[in-house]
This record gives sequence, structure tokens and C-alpha cells, in this order.
Amino acid sequence: MKMRKTRGGGRQVATGMLLMAAGVVLLLDQQGLFEIGPVWRWWTLIPVAMGIWKVTAPRESRDLAGGVELMIFGAWLLACTRHWMGLSFINSWPLVFVGMGVRLIIKSLIRPPAAEPVKENGHA
Repeated sequence: MKMRKTRGGGRQVATGMLLMAAGVVLLLDQQGLFEIGPVWRWWTLIPVAMGIWKVTAPRESRDLAGGVELMIFGAWLLACTRHWMGLSFINSWPLVFVGMGVRLIIKSLIRPPAAEPVKENGHA
């Protein structure tokens, strides 16, 4: 039985275009051709927003885990860049390991159980 590959290109193309646009804007800012201004201080809300979007409209169970992961990552970035509770990238890097552990736990809890192979005539 042949399986036809489907492409989820719409989301990937939109994300790719967004990343390219952000890169161009950042490059123009670095070259002094465009001023981003104070809006840039809140760039860390981008992964939080992407995570909320993935959690509220998950297409697959991995979207839910990825959304939670993005929200946690964005919150960590926001806390470090705004120095909330004295956090910085230098003193809070161990939280990356905590986040990785949370990710593994969430993925294991929402992953559907694997189907066991059916044996036919003693063969798997």
C-alpha cells in the first residue's frame, strides 16, 4: 500500500517569510538604515505568541508540546532580557535543563501509545 506524502507547506512558508522579514529588518537596523526603536525590547513575546497559537489550535499532539515549549522558552527569554527576579542569561542557564525535562515529560504524556505489531504465523 503506497502512502502519499502530504505537504504542510502553508505554515512553513508563512514562518519562513516571517523569519526572513525579521532578519532583513534586523540587518537594516544594524546597518543604521532603519530604526527599530523601543518596540524591539519586547521581541521575546514572539515565541510566547507562537506558543499560544500552537496550543490553542493544535493539529497534532506534538503541536501542543511544541506550543508549551515555545511559551516557556519565550518566558525565559523575557525574564532574562528584562532582568525579572534578577535573572540573566548568565545566572539562569540551568533553567534550560529544567525546560528540556518538562518537554520530555509533556511529550511522553501526550504521545499516543504505540501499537504493537501483530504476529502472523509466528512472524512479527
